Amino acid sequence: MNKYTLTIDWEDFGQLTCRKYHPFVAVGPATGEIERQTKIILDLLDETNTKCTFFVLALLAKYRPSIVHEILLHGHEIAMHGLNHEIMSSHSPSSSRIILEDAKKCIEDIAGVEILGYRAPFFSLIKKNLYLLNILSEMGLIYDSSICPVKMARSGINSFIKTDTLLEFPNNNQIVELPLSTYSFLGIACQVSGGGYMRVMPKFLVQKVYKDFYKKNQAGVIYMHPYEFDNIPLDISSNFPAYDSMDKLSIYKKNLKSNIFRSSIYSKIKYLLKKYDFITSIERAKYVKENGVSKKLLGYEE
Repeated sequence: MNKYTLTIDWEDFGQLTCRKYHPFVAVGPATGEIERQTKIILDLLDETNTKCTFFVLALLAKYRPSIVHEILLHGHEIAMHGLNHEIMSSHSPSSSRIILEDAKKCIEDIAGVEILGYRAPFFSLIKKNLYLLNILSEMGLIYDSSICPVKMARSGINSFIKTDTLLEFPNNNQIVELPLSTYSFLGIACQVSGGGYMRVMPKFLVQKVYKDFYKKNQAGVIYMHPYEFDNIPLDISSNFPAYDSMDKLSIYKKNLKSNIFRSSIYSKIKYLLKKYDFITSIERAKYVKENGVSKKLLGYEE
């Protein structure tokens, strides 16, 4: 099925910056930027008549329930991106289950819809915690979209399934995995799905990659974040309560990483939305359940 899927990891840059660099300070309400950034995305989706999947972070939904409702009013899918953006590979099976169940309940209570899909923060569903897939299945979720089939710095599973697949567990539970898209450059599989990877790719290369996916009837899952659609510069010091303790070079480097090539994203995504057909993650997952290939998932521990 050569239809693509655009997904938004719906999280607030300021909240996550505070959590990452000053973890002992309580994370407060999101900054006003998330309204502007989400509106940019919703307007683009309306203009291109596209429906997409928003993987909602409970931490943000609690402070901005009205935006969650706005996303639903525009006809988009609400899935979950976890509770407080924890690195799931650092948790035990029991604590992971609590986090996932709390996140699901929180988002469902706010959105008023059943949550059927999940993406782990930082794509932190890796080889050592594949048991998360079974937990998600037991919770009633239909699909996961957390795995990149190439190893990256803190995520990814080398040689994992590269196509949408219905996974079956020894206990007969099932879940559809919608892996991130990879592209082979000189025989080396590389991550090209979105985020910083798509920011640094020149537009002509983005066009070539997704044209090749289309020709090969290869599924394409794109992930982006709200701040990547916004051209107003991000400043880590404005979201970091104790930034005076950071040296100016560190602040400069972190700002550079967050802002680099952000201005290129809008036109790249708009091109793809106008050029190709897009469906939501749940539409893709249901198609796989009905027509896809199933595979036994063995070798993980409960």
